[in-house]
Amino acid sequence: MCHEDFKKDFAAVLEIPCEKLTSDFNLVEGAVWDSLAFLSTMALIDKHYQMVVDPAELMNVVRFGQLLDILEVAEV
Repeated sequence: MCHEDFKKDFAAVLEIPCEKLTSDFNLVEGAVWDSLAFLSTMALIDKHYQMVVDPAELMNVVRFGQLLDILEVAEV
């Protein structure tokens, strides 16, 4: 699964350069990860992957790699 378009849009939501979004990037410490970013992320997932992710699962995400893992599992 290619995540490049999602990654670009997600970086815009977090107000950070796309290059900073590595698997180890800490969303809580390194970006604006607030309720608006959370809802925007839900919308981006729907836009890019046509799926809905459990909000409770998304609330536990700390690193960008964890988010990608959720998307990979949900896609299967």
